[in-house]
Amino acid sequence: MTSPSKDGIQAITFDAYGTLLYVNQPFQRLARELRKAGLDVPVESAKKAFLHEATYYKQHHLEAVDFDSLRNLRNRCARILFSKLAELGYAIQLTQDTKLKVLMDSIQFDIYEDVMPILDWCKENGIATGVVSNWDCSLPQVLQGLLNDHSFQAVVVSACEGIAKSDPALYHKAAEALGLSPSVVLHVGNEKEADYDSAGQAGFRALLLDREGGHSGEGEQCIQTLSQLPTACQRFAGQPGTDGDDLHNSKGI
Repeated sequence: MTSPSKDGIQAITFDAYGTLLYVNQPFQRLARELRKAGLDVPVESAKKAFLHEATYYKQHHLEAVDFDSLRNLRNRCARILFSKLAELGYAIQLTQDTKLKVLMDSIQFDIYEDVMPILDWCKENGIATGVVSNWDCSLPQVLQGLLNDHSFQAVVVSACEGIAKSDPALYHKAAEALGLSPSVVLHVGNEKEADYDSAGQAGFRALLLDREGGHSGEGEQCIQTLSQLPTACQRFAGQPGTDGDDLHNSKGI
């Protein structure tokens, strides 16, 4: 891996979900947890109910500013989940605690395999790291549980700040926490509006992480794995990278 220029990127912030973390087989896990509770639901129906609940969570996650409000949100999400299941023809009488347990046991976060190598590279090269994410107040604990050997210099969470990531103000908070000018911070994330556009509007450098290779927009600078970040940093510093194919944009340049 190449090293960055001292005049180039001094910090990299990462989106959490879809960039550092993913949910490991949530639909299959939900179907299994439902069977344990006495309800046999096909995986496809479990998927529909899970995605319906996830949409509700995304719409309301800013409300989860502390662990009391987080538990309240999770309980509402569990009710939404089982209401959708009933709508799909899979109704069951369970206590609220059991509904919540089924939901939470179906959610297991894991890190992508390219995460630890790039975090180690950042540390070895003196690049500060941070996280800017649309998440509830539990994100710091989630990160600590999965990445306990890495210490981020800033973790800026939408619910804790009361600001959605689509608002550049959340990125301003991250730059302040890092003690750096936005111009020397690179943000990497998998959502065009919330990551690439919003970070750019805040004055950050930005890369769109396109893990599936399906991005069809024009002009955004994209990478497909975090392993391409060292070359990207060289490009931002105006220096040639070691592999001309590492950094590509949606036009194939």
